[in-house]
Amino acid sequence: MDIPKTARILAVADVYDAITSIRSYRQALSHERAVEMIVAESGTHFDPEVVDVFVTVIDRVVHEMAEEGTGPLVRKTPNDGKDESKAIQAAKHISRASTELWALYEVAHALSRSLGIKDTAELVGRKIEES
Repeated sequence: MDIPKTARILAVADVYDAITSIRSYRQALSHERAVEMIVAESGTHFDPEVVDVFVTVIDRVVHEMAEEGTGPLVRKTPNDGKDESKAIQAAKHISRASTELWALYEVAHALSRSLGIKDTAELVGRKIEES
């Protein structure tokens, strides 16, 4: 069974986002390291065509984000949450999850209109930028 193009694109975007984000158990990896890891898995874990387009789009996207003070090129330190109540932290997590869910819905909706792989990668890049 073939893996749908949407899933192949989202796999690359999801891995990039996951490894360039701070986690409670590890620091975020650099943009450069994340791209190296994804390129290394091209043809095995990831669709080579998706990786090629991702690599051409992601540098521009993260540099635009950095100009706005966001994204993986802007190093962040984890917030231990001591200055926020648990209710505020929970509300932020819910808001973030809702935003991510809506972005995935928009990406899936756009993909159903049969965008080309470059347009799709740019759309995914914009959604990552908005998150």
